Formats: sequence, C-alpha cells, structure tokens
Amino acid sequence: MNKIRSFLSSVALLTLLLSVSGCATTNDNFRSDLQRLKNQMSRLEARFIESQASRGSIGTLSKSIVELAATRKQSVVAISANPDIVTNNGAGFIYNQDGIILTNDHIVRVDVLELNGEHKTYYPETVQVKLYDGRTTKGRLIGIDPSTDLAAVKIDIDNLPAPLEFSHRKVQQGELAFTIGHPRGLDYSLEWRPIGAAYRKGSLPGTLVHQMGRGFFVGNSGGPVFDLEGKVKGTVYASVNFRDRTNPATTVLYPVIGWAVTAETLQAVAPQMLNGKHKITGFIDGQ
Repeated sequence: MNKIRSFLSSVALLTLLLSVSGCATTNDNFRSDLQRLKNQMSRLEARFIESQASRGSIGTLSKSIVELAATRKQSVVAISANPDIVTNNGAGFIYNQDGIILTNDHIVRVDVLELNGEHKTYYPETVQVKLYDGRTTKGRLIGIDPSTDLAAVKIDIDNLPAPLEFSHRKVQQGELAFTIGHPRGLDYSLEWRPIGAAYRKGSLPGTLVHQMGRGFFVGNSGGPVFDLEGKVKGTVYASVNFRDRTNPATTVLYPVIGWAVTAETLQAVAPQMLNGKHKITGFIDGQ
C-alpha cells in the first residue's frame, strides 16, 4: 500500500510539472527537463508494475503449494516395522493403484546385535501402515533393494488414495523442493528444501542422489520429495549429521545436509522389486 501511495504521489507531481513545462516557452533546456521527467515517470511506473507482479506471483505460488500439499499428503503414509526401534519408523508413498507403497529399506529392516557380537539383518513379513485418513492396516513386504535403500510394501485396502506422479524432467541445482513426512513423530509435516546439488555421488555406492540444502530427521525417511508441480523427484533416505561439539555429553545431532534417491532410480528399481529381483530371507517370526 505504501508503494502504491508513493507511486501515485510521484505521478501527480510529475504530471503537474509536465503541465507547467508544457505552458512554458519550449527551448532546449525545457525539452531536456521534459524528457528527463518523462523518463523518470516511466521508470517509476515500471518499478510499480514489477512490484505488483512480484507480489502476485508470490501469492500465487503460496496458494499453489497449499493446494498441492492438501492433495499430495493424502498419498503419503506412515510406516512402522518395529515401533520399539526409532529408526524403523518413517514414511512412504503410494506408487500405484495395486496398493504398492515405496519406502526405504532401512525402515523395514531390523538390525540385531547377537550375543556373540555378530550383527544380523532381519525383515518382518508385515509392517504397520497408517494412512492420512487415520486408517491403519498391515502391509506385506514384497521387495527390497539395499543397494539403493528402497523397499516395496503392498497393502489391500478399499478407497486407496491416488498414486503420486513422478517428475520426468532433469532436476536442476538451486530449484526449490518440498517434502512431506513425519519428523520426530510430527505427522505430515511439510518442509522446504533447496536442491544443493543434483545427481551427486553420495553414501549409496553406484547410485546418484540429490543433495538437499537441509537435512532430515528420523521420520522423514521414505517420504517423497516434490517439485513445485507436486510431482515426485526423489525420496528421502539419509542425512549428514554433526554432533554438538560444544557439549560432548549431549546426544543432539544437527542434520545439515540431506540426501534423496532420485526419481530416475525409483522408477528403475520399483519394477525390479515387484518382479522379485531381490529375495527376502530371514523373516522375523510372529510379525
């Protein structure tokens, strides 16, 4: 509003000056002053139009994200492979109408330290899946790919939310993205993250990942990364964490950089998991 008042006041003043100049004897000085005033008026008008357009685009973008979040979060789920183990709680999203959900391998995997000091990995036959509308059901683990930290779970439930759509364009460094997940148990949180670097070698050997400008917390894993069109361009899987060195006794970690598996990898690996390429052994009894 202040910009509008300032612009209108400037226009009124310039109009008055132009009128006075028009009544005066026209000579080189007056013509020069007249042109200068006209140029200034044009610049003010351009700045005004630009500011209004900018305000409008920000408002439109905000409204668009609100609308996208309202629809996309319905296709995001919460997954618990073992509620007693924090790292086995995360997110996932609906991949197709057959009830297939994509998530992280580390969400559905249970790592156990045996009495003899040996580490063993187990997988439950079923995991708990909670939908946005509050319905809870059992999901059957049907495929894993530890090399890309991906897993596929199948649920059988009526009125399944719509599958999410993948982005088919190349991701660019610097573009904005948003995630929907459950960080620290805060269900369906939307968070903004810029793409710090696209298609980078990360902590998954042989698999390119997107570097996110901010890290993730427990509960974000397996959740989708969206572009500004609401299409999936990746899925959360890990963070680079730094411990608070000012207080060695604390256990607080600061996830300053995040990693996301790319949409290209998701689309390549998902059919492989559904077709049984990676066999699951060592199911935990009684799940």
